[in-house]
Amino acid sequence: MVKKVLLIFLLLFNAALFGQDIRVKSSTDTTSYKVGDYINYTLRIEYDKNIGIIPPQIRDSLKIADIIKLDTAVTKEENGRMVTVINAILSKYDSAVVNIPPIAIKYRTLKNPGEKLSPNDSTLKTISSYPVTVLVHTVQVNPQAEIRDVKDPVKVPLDWRMIILWVLIGLIIIAAAVYIYFWYKKKKAGKVLAPVKIILPAHVVALNALKELESKQLWQKGMVKEYHSEITEIVRAYFERKFNLPALELTTTEVNLQLKQKHGTENIIDITNDFLNNADLVKFAKFKPENYVNEEMMKQALEIVNRTADEIRQEVSSV
Repeated sequence: MVKKVLLIFLLLFNAALFGQDIRVKSSTDTTSYKVGDYINYTLRIEYDKNIGIIPPQIRDSLKIADIIKLDTAVTKEENGRMVTVINAILSKYDSAVVNIPPIAIKYRTLKNPGEKLSPNDSTLKTISSYPVTVLVHTVQVNPQAEIRDVKDPVKVPLDWRMIILWVLIGLIIIAAAVYIYFWYKKKKAGKVLAPVKIILPAHVVALNALKELESKQLWQKGMVKEYHSEITEIVRAYFERKFNLPALELTTTEVNLQLKQKHGTENIIDITNDFLNNADLVKFAKFKPENYVNEEMMKQALEIVNRTADEIRQEVSSV
């Protein structure tokens, strides 16, 4: 009898410990929305470093509402544990009770660090989040209230990227017109004006290079290491032009240390550290990333450049 009690106690104790290895939480920013409001849904998975998970594909589970945006899973370390977060923005255009079903996550203890899990692994276990229920309701209208005038049109703010683009185009057209005018004037006088050389800003050069790299589809063709080498070289070359930093010759640690000493880099320190470290894992540790990691690298590179973009410059070069 004592042995049976002891065995039951050990099983319960192990189950309690195991239950602490991984936790799943699903939530929304509130439980009551008006028709057309954005429903911010978050799935958060916390687990020990010796646990491996397969990030769930939740699109089908969210089809109970219109999916405005669905981010890829982002994994990072917090307080000695791994955290994977998936964010989604939903909306509902009629009144209803929206029930977001439980999300199942497959996981198991890793046999060795860096092991990749397969969805067909028969040893995988499953843990699910709790369902989330929100209420979407119409705007309450008082039929006895006084009818009000129609509000003035809302002015939509311009996208600063579009403003920079149009300014760039305008400056190029003006520069070309000025050059043609003086060239023609000097030619009539028997002299040829030195050509105008347009120096594109560092961020325009970097964005063009990133766009060209994306069109090559290197990682989609299995050339993952080449993809990570090229994308980091583009960002490092951008640092050299933008911050006068010999980034192509420095290690990741040295780049991060020198970036901290440059003005205007405060908002890219963390994302640059993640970006360069992920690339180093692929190039030097023979780490084979998931597809979403390759996509995230491009997003991070674009964000680094866009956060530190500058204005166009031009100069006249001698013949």
